[in-house]
Amino acid sequence: MRMKITPRLSPKVERCKREAADGDAEAQFTLGLFFEGGKMGLLQDYAESAKWYRKAAEQDHSAAQLYLGVYFGQGRGVEQDLVEALKWVLLAKRGSALDRFAANDTQSRLEALMTEDQVNLARVRVALFVAEHEKRLTPKANLGKESKMVAPSATNVRVRPDNRESDTLGKSPQQGDKARAEYSEAQLVKKKNVIIIRNSALFAAAGAVGCSIGTGAPILIVFIIFFPMFLVAYLLGFPWVKKK
Repeated sequence: MRMKITPRLSPKVERCKREAADGDAEAQFTLGLFFEGGKMGLLQDYAESAKWYRKAAEQDHSAAQLYLGVYFGQGRGVEQDLVEALKWVLLAKRGSALDRFAANDTQSRLEALMTEDQVNLARVRVALFVAEHEKRLTPKANLGKESKMVAPSATNVRVRPDNRESDTLGKSPQQGDKARAEYSEAQLVKKKNVIIIRNSALFAAAGAVGCSIGTGAPILIVFIIFFPMFLVAYLLGFPWVKKK
């Protein structure tokens, strides 16, 4: 009788399985990928892959939601259910731009196979999922806010030295107004300097492109020459450079 030898899993897979079992959504999604492709020493198992995709999807992992939606649409690893497929695909559209792009195409294919009632039912399930997910997150968010709330007192007030507006604390109204005026003036000067540098760079870039086209000189070298010239022109107020 020949014994079946189970391949030894790499430390990376073992760690991924531990983190997935502990509830890490990214690890659950990754484990689903491993089972789908039969990678990293794991045997291909669509049912096991779908199980881990679902666990991650239920934690609002958009990529897992998209993959799970495709599984339901194809009946891969799960019983085919177009309503459930569209539900997960629509939820995936709330993710990254790449997820939205892939989900849009999948959504069109699914809706072409469904009745209007089925599409509406899928959208209702999406709304219920979002509401339930936000409900689960709310207590955690409130707990975090409550733990950070500290009653104001003379001992816990900190004045940042780089914030002129915070220096008005504890001063008279006249002193506070003066400090705010100085702060506003400093901000205007800073903004003006940024505009000068930006416009100088724009003029230098435009001149560099034109000069490069006319003479064939490298754009970067011409720009390095032109930029200080336009910057000085701005600072000295040369009339041939229009200030904004």
